[in-house]
Amino acid sequence: TITSFYKSTDWKRTRQLALIRDNYLCQHCLQDHCFTPADMVHHIVEVKEDWAKRLDLDNLVSLCNACHNKVHGGKCK
Repeated sequence: TITSFYKSTDWKRTRQLALIRDNYLCQHCLQDHCFTPADMVHHIVEVKEDWAKRLDLDNLVSLCNACHNKVHGGKCK
């Protein structure tokens, strides 16, 4: 299940690698020259759409909570 995936060692390791790669900064904010710490690691292609990409670093981007909510249709900051 998705829940057990997000608790898995594989996900935690891959998530950490994405954060390290992105210097623990929100990549969307960085495009606007803002240095915002990343709280989330977002799947560009969602896990439920393509299970095979769940641990693909190229499918992951580090985001702050506000940008992650925007990506998922939530409110802006």
